[in-house]
Parts: sequence; structure tokens; C-alpha cells
Amino acid sequence: MNLNFRADIFITRQVSRKCLVFGWIVFLFFPLSITAQAPPAWLYNPPRDASHLYGVGIAPYYTSDSLTYVMARQHAVSELTKQYSTSVKSKLAESQHTGKVLSFGYTTETVDSSNFQRCAANAIVIDSARTTEYYYVLVSIGRNLGTPDASEVSLGEQAYPSGEEPAWITAVPESPGAIYGIGISKPYMEVPQAWEQSAKEARREIAMTLSARKSSLRKEQITDAGTYHRKWSEDVTNVTLHRNIIVGRWYDTDKHLYYTLIEYPLR
Repeated sequence: MNLNFRADIFITRQVSRKCLVFGWIVFLFFPLSITAQAPPAWLYNPPRDASHLYGVGIAPYYTSDSLTYVMARQHAVSELTKQYSTSVKSKLAESQHTGKVLSFGYTTETVDSSNFQRCAANAIVIDSARTTEYYYVLVSIGRNLGTPDASEVSLGEQAYPSGEEPAWITAVPESPGAIYGIGISKPYMEVPQAWEQSAKEARREIAMTLSARKSSLRKEQITDAGTYHRKWSEDVTNVTLHRNIIVGRWYDTDKHLYYTLIEYPLR
């Protein structure tokens, strides 16, 4: 059964209740960390290894620390699920006429609800951090969605120095065994939404690269006033991405844009 990605953190009441109980238990041993001025390093450079998936969860502060923890963890679980497997449907249509360009597009993502349930049950929290506005958690799970050995996971490398633009912003990485997608998002009311949207755009870009049906139509109209050209084009894709891994993020403080880099293995 598929579940629209917007609803995946509320997949079932049963999972929510289990996560809430889990949050109360873990919170006793994993209290909210000391407030920092900047997000944690692993937000921008998520850990990577051959045996695990890693996800970052972000939540605003709720009425209790335990609820904040649970919501951040659920957000991280949602990210894990999408990296494990996501079905992407996207359409982009563009019309050009008399010097004007009109465009329309949409992208939808769906995940298997059973994958979300397995991630919710087996993912472990390996680090957390807080700023004045948001609480962050880093979670990990085995690549087969099994519970990982905590001694085998890592926190990854340090983040990019403040204000330094990563190289992949202007030059998409190249690899014989993978393709990359870069997603860009404008600000939203909440920061987690902006990061989610930029990741969604990156997956759409990868899906379009892998398989896109392209259609186009050109029409010429001759009148007493002159010759007019009309062009219409459409790109459509419907692809399931397995193991699409978030390998980098960056926030442009000048333009207030959110960037996400995703790697997709070709084999």
C-alpha cells in the first residue's frame, strides 16, 4: 500500500503511539542537548557508509521536550524511508507564444507504508542538537532496514565553514557509478519544509535524468500583422528511486535558498 509523502509521519495511530512511548523512554537517557547558535555539522554533511542509511529530523519546540523529540525523530524516519525507496511522478509543461513563456509543473512522491513502519521501529538516534528555534536528531538504520549496531555508525565529517559555498553548488559531481541531483527551495514558514522541498526537487531531477518522456509541438501562424510562433513542450517521468542518498546540504544566507545534493547509484 502506498502513502502520500505528506502524510507519512502520521501513517497510523499505532506507530504514533509507539513512537511517543519510545520518545518518553529514550528521553530519560537522551535529554535535549545544550542550545547552539548554528545547526549541527551532520545536517550539511550527513554520515555515509556502505552498511547504513542516515536521516536528519528537525522539529520546532512543542509544549514538552519529549513531544519535540518524538516529532523530530518521526521527521528523520520519514527521511530514511524516502532515501530507502521513493516513487516519483513529475510533469513539467511549458508554452511559448509571442515572447511570453508560461510553465506548469508538479511532482508527487509516495512511499511504501510498510517501509515507514520498519524505519520507525528499527532506527536508532545517534546524536541530537538544538538551536534557539529548532531541535535536530540524527538517526541511523541498516540498509536492509534492520536495527543497526550503535558501535558501527558514525557522525560523519565536519560541516562546510560558515559562508563557504560547497563546490557542488556550481559543478554537479560526476561518477561512473552514480548520478546526482541538486534541489533548490525557497524559504517556507518552517525550515523543515524548505529542506524537504529541496530534497524533493533533487529526486525529481534524478528521475527526469533516468527516464523522461518528452513531447513537443510547434505551430506557425501567418497573419496580415506578421508571423507568430507557438511552441509547447512537456516532460513526464514516473520512476521509483531505491537508495537515493542525501550527501550534502547548504543554505545560502544571502539569497535565503536551501540546497540539497542527492546521490543515486546506477547499479
